[in-house]
Amino acid sequence: AGAIFRLTGVQLETGSAPTRFEQRRQDEELRLCQRYYYATTNQVTVHYNLFNSGNVVTSDTYLPVIMRAAPTVTFSDNNGTVDRVSIANAGGTSQNNISPPATKDVRNYAWRFGAGGMGGTTGNNGMMYFSYTASAEGL
Repeated sequence: AGAIFRLTGVQLETGSAPTRFEQRRQDEELRLCQRYYYATTNQVTVHYNLFNSGNVVTSDTYLPVIMRAAPTVTFSDNNGTVDRVSIANAGGTSQNNISPPATKDVRNYAWRFGAGGMGGTTGNNGMMYFSYTASAEGL
């Protein structure tokens, strides 16, 4: 009563013929898991350029591994507000809770924000800060 049992190094098999014991390194196991789901642990920084009355162009945000399918991307600003980003631009504006354009060109290795009005002055460059999750689990 009250005993704790810990089992490690166990491989369960179906059928009557055993197969060779599989043992993966921790980094390999992590990469295999990240094919299905990835969450940033820190804020990501992406450069953006405002053009044509506040439309946005951003660079790609690369995923750490190639996912099994194009993921669903969810992002949040510095305060954790979902579907918002934080910005700092050359015009001196720095703020949270900015509604960015929708995600675009989501592929199994990278994604970006698409062209859409974010407001601001044409030609104003800056940085977006956000955290994100990418999920290809149910796809």
